[in-house]
Amino acid sequence: MKLVKLSLLVVMTALLGSLPAFGRPFTPRDLVMLSHIGHPAVSSAGRWLAWDQGETDMAANSRRHALWRLDLSGGRRALTRLGRDGTCRL
Repeated sequence: MKLVKLSLLVVMTALLGSLPAFGRPFTPRDLVMLSHIGHPAVSSAGRWLAWDQGETDMAANSRRHALWRLDLSGGRRALTRLGRDGTCRL
């Protein structure tokens, strides 16, 4: 249960960290540009948290997804990188 709460905290922090600075109205473009976090999963040993993160590429008019892994003792890195065609590569 503690790991589930921690994983939710990490996901919410990622979402809130992508919000624009206050001082202007929130626009539809701001909403589209938010990172989309999905499918968080904690490893069976409780050491890793993995999730899918989607980003909007306004210039290409597309969404790009990547898998991320968080070492729950500290450190985050991308497990995949995105090609220009939107496909994931290891």
